[in-house]
Amino acid sequence: MKSELKYRLFHHFSAGYGFDGIVVAFLAAGSPVWVPVAAMFLSGLKAGANIMQRAVGVETTVVEAIKGLVVIFIAAGLAIRYNESFWARILKRRRDAAEELRGGR
Repeated sequence: MKSELKYRLFHHFSAGYGFDGIVVAFLAAGSPVWVPVAAMFLSGLKAGANIMQRAVGVETTVVEAIKGLVVIFIAAGLAIRYNESFWARILKRRRDAAEELRGGR
């Protein structure tokens, strides 16, 4: 029997693993050692969401909100770390320039 091509894109053809992979990579901070830990954390959240919905009635979208908050906090931490290094370089340049001026007098 011959398979038939439909030439269409079906709604929900993917379970969204790519988006979860992005969150896992972000959580692991690019380190392959932390990828399994981050993946287990997210899978625990997803499995726990279904259990919480059945037991207490909490919506499963709460897990999506938690994932979003995790991404926001990690991004904020990276931004602060970047700004600290940026400002540290500027302050070092200023100190060096001030020392040159004091030494030149």
